[in-house]
Amino acid sequence: MKTILLPTDFAMHSEKAMEFAIQIAAQANARVIVMHSFVLYGTDAYVPSDMMTDMYQEEKEHSEKALMAYCQKISLQKSRNGQSIQTEYISRQNFAASEILSIIPEKNIDLIIMGVEHASQVSEILGSITMEVVHKAKCPVLFVQESSRLRPFKEIYAALEDVKQDLPAIFPVIYLAKLFHAALTVVHVNEQPADMADLRKNLRSKEAYELLLNTLKEQYDYPNMTLNCCASEESIALKIDELLIHNNPDMLVLVFKKRKWFDALFHKSVIRHLLSHADIPLLIIH
Repeated sequence: MKTILLPTDFAMHSEKAMEFAIQIAAQANARVIVMHSFVLYGTDAYVPSDMMTDMYQEEKEHSEKALMAYCQKISLQKSRNGQSIQTEYISRQNFAASEILSIIPEKNIDLIIMGVEHASQVSEILGSITMEVVHKAKCPVLFVQESSRLRPFKEIYAALEDVKQDLPAIFPVIYLAKLFHAALTVVHVNEQPADMADLRKNLRSKEAYELLLNTLKEQYDYPNMTLNCCASEESIALKIDELLIHNNPDMLVLVFKKRKWFDALFHKSVIRHLLSHADIPLLIIH
């Protein structure tokens, strides 16, 4: 991991996202690009061009001043290599999601860290800018709230729908786990078996998943990974939510796929979890 993108609107949740960016960048010896985009609302063809220019310059200066303050805070911190964390800032006139998505290939972004507002507004936020980034970004996106507790990642849960297909995609999570020496638990929920045939099928699947996980342990030289396969009479989303409440991991990971399972889990379990347990960051990988 070389480059982290930190979009900001300078609110408190963005300050919290900056704290997480510092923590991860310090461990990874990565640089942080802080970006802010703005749109001049309320303008039309009747506004004189010189007034438009003045409005743009005023907004641009305000944006750059605040971005420089962020960069100064970040660069005061040291990476593992003993050097100050490298920073860069970008201020542009554009819609936030569009600018974030354009910067990803431009700057070879490895991770986006976004702050989301307080719990009562999570559903609304995840339906707008955040969801557009989730759908279109080609790199992992970490979401944190203002109330998220900054603590080392010691236990990470990755909830996978299709273990065989999705497990190889969690390399970014293994990388983070290795950085923080965290335990990585792969969670897979099956429906409650209706008969012995279903039970045997689930057991065979679990054995295959264990073999695949062992291969990844050897491939990435990281043995601190376990598999938690469980059955639920309720919905998968409710079971995942129950595991989160009981185990309180330091990070929840989902693999983004345009499938019904992800939609149900994201909109039901994760939203509810964020509303009641806002201190746990959420990482979306593709």
